[in-house]
Amino acid sequence: MLAKIVEWIVRREGRSFTELDRTNGWRRPPEPREGAHLYVHMPFCRRPCPFCSFNRYPYVREKAVSYIKALKNEIEMYASADFDFSVLYVGGGTPTVDIELLAEVLDKLRSTFSLEEISVEANPDDIDEESIEILRSCGVDRLSVGVQSFSDRILREMGRLSHTGEEAMRSISLAEGRFKTLNVDLIFGLPNQSMMDLRRDLGIVKELGVDQVTFYPLMPSPHKRNALERKFNRVRIEREKEYYLEILRNMRERYRPSTVWCFSRGDHMIDEYIVRCDDYIGMGSGSMSLVGGRYYVNSFSLERYSRFVERGLFPVVFEKELEPRKLAGYHFLTRIFGLEADYREEYNVLRKELTFLRLFGIIERKGEKLRVTERGMYPMSVAMREFFSCLNALREFCIENQI
Repeated sequence: MLAKIVEWIVRREGRSFTELDRTNGWRRPPEPREGAHLYVHMPFCRRPCPFCSFNRYPYVREKAVSYIKALKNEIEMYASADFDFSVLYVGGGTPTVDIELLAEVLDKLRSTFSLEEISVEANPDDIDEESIEILRSCGVDRLSVGVQSFSDRILREMGRLSHTGEEAMRSISLAEGRFKTLNVDLIFGLPNQSMMDLRRDLGIVKELGVDQVTFYPLMPSPHKRNALERKFNRVRIEREKEYYLEILRNMRERYRPSTVWCFSRGDHMIDEYIVRCDDYIGMGSGSMSLVGGRYYVNSFSLERYSRFVERGLFPVVFEKELEPRKLAGYHFLTRIFGLEADYREEYNVLRKELTFLRLFGIIERKGEKLRVTERGMYPMSVAMREFFSCLNALREFCIENQI
């Protein structure tokens, strides 16, 4: 019941990130913000997965080359506007689908900004000795491998045909110890995933001894969910809590939670850049930004994205200034997702919500710190799942309408 109430609150508040104002690119970006992080989107995959709501296109070399040219122009535009970044996260799509083009982008970013931390997503089938050395030479600190499941049956059923479980294990073993942080992404709550399947995945990652494991709940937008159920089986959210509690129990034998979804052996970088900073810039088609309380969305159309930057326009198609209460709610949710948050003055507008969370034992306050309790781990997982599901609905709308 508590999780359902939290889910409803986040769904209501999450509309602020989907009810946006249309714009047609702008000449000037927002004012640079010190400490802002950078996200760069690489939207190509060899074969897009049916469960993914991120902006992605089938990989075609010519289209990828054209896109990288436009992306470099956008990078230059932000640099000319006096932006600088120390933390970079490259996501997709599949950034490693063309390792040479990825290296071009990373070299451009490193020569343009004062980067100190670089995290890159990778597919298991793209990991070999050559790609590892290229990524290391480009300064990559954290490699996040999108395995999703080690079960060949589940991979087939979810349409993820890029690798088998055995191939994923070999790739992880090859990359182990070559980066400051090696993360493995897994999904729980898939339509045909049994508890036995989940426990097998848990056993494999512990046996491999990876630095970090991030477990994502299945969080399709409404249309994606319908498509999954037509193709596979009913998405059964009611199993989610049982599976999540099994992950908590099992992973804590050797790992500690870094966020509600991420478990690390020791101190490692995490992939949720939104947990670590108030402001971030998204570059590339389909990326999103939050700067100074304003929310921006880049064009999801590769052609429109390229036309914007060719004309010297920042490729923004949606924007909105968040009212103080909505912004405070976002800051609280993203910070507490990282299990602990400093109490801020801006949270005073959230007194009712925070009182509810404390009364029902979801969070606790110790001095100036707010912390997620053991009881609160699953409700906060539900909160973030619902927030990302709202964003996925926005992504789906932009993809379908090529905005």
